[in-house]
Amino acid sequence: MYTELKQWMLVVLISAGVIAGCTPSQPVPAAPLRDFTPAELILDDKALPSDTWLMHASKEVRPDDFGGHEGGVSANAIEYNGEASGFHVVIQFQSDRAASQAYQEHAFTEDDTRGKYGTTWKPLSNFAYHSPLADQFQVVCGTTRNVSNIGAHCFIEAQYAEFVSLVNYSTLDADRARSDLEALAKAVDARFAHYLNGGTSK
Repeated sequence: MYTELKQWMLVVLISAGVIAGCTPSQPVPAAPLRDFTPAELILDDKALPSDTWLMHASKEVRPDDFGGHEGGVSANAIEYNGEASGFHVVIQFQSDRAASQAYQEHAFTEDDTRGKYGTTWKPLSNFAYHSPLADQFQVVCGTTRNVSNIGAHCFIEAQYAEFVSLVNYSTLDADRARSDLEALAKAVDARFAHYLNGGTSK
């Protein structure tokens, strides 16, 4: 009986080893070829909040200049200024998985509690809009210790397939922040919907 049990356990172990050894590793699927670039996904001046203007047209930037997004293959950005100011950057990755990981790990809105002026980030409370298109989406605003809480400093963060979109937004007029952020989030969604859902894969 003991010998039969040992033989049975040996067969089970060998079978498990064979199965494990024969299971192919799952490759990360690459993103489809696109006939558009991050430059075309960037907001234009018509989508910016009122009383703001583009400081320059969309330009190519290094993907890793924006919050530690290592692994990005291309990126474009604009800066805007006026009653509200900030930037919009779109970073393209080799796969949806790489974009998802970058979205979760980037450093822009990680809490930095060191020193006298540490900053913490929290989701904007009672923000009604949530992207129906993005794979991941949030609007977060920062509070800096020992600095008067005037106005708003926020990010709209979103992942769409192999792309990560970051909209930086700052204003001294807190009363306009929520409506500006909602309009910007909807404009980014509309831009991505036009290109991602419009038969734009090669």
